[in-house]
Amino acid sequence: RQVYPNPTKDFLKISLPERGTFEAVIYDSSSKIVLRQSLKSQQSEISINGLNPGIYILRIQGDKWESSHYVVKK
Repeated sequence: RQVYPNPTKDFLKISLPERGTFEAVIYDSSSKIVLRQSLKSQQSEISINGLNPGIYILRIQGDKWESSHYVVKK
């Protein structure tokens, strides 16, 4: 599971190890959900243009696993 570029100002690319449907959820520093998006391919992209600069947590969830990543929005 790769998330790049990080830090970023416009978008995040997410590379997943397997096919399937996954959900990406981004939380702000107060644990509020600020973005939720379905990921349907192994190479996906999420626009974060609408987020304010800061540090966020990206959680990617699948049927068999989940992972969390810190994301820095410039």
